[in-house]
Amino acid sequence: YLSLRKARVLGGHGRKPKYLALEQELIKYVKEKRDEGLSVTTHMISTRAK
Repeated sequence: YLSLRKARVLGGHGRKPKYLALEQELIKYVKEKRDEGLSVTTHMISTRAK
């Protein structure tokens, strides 16, 4: 279970995301890949965001 709150490393003490919908979509993508047992790199996330 990966929630938006747990995904935020700073626990809400940082800057709020500029594109909340994009961040939520990326969290869902990362969760799906982790559930499949695959690793997720920052390059994969960056490519997916574009």
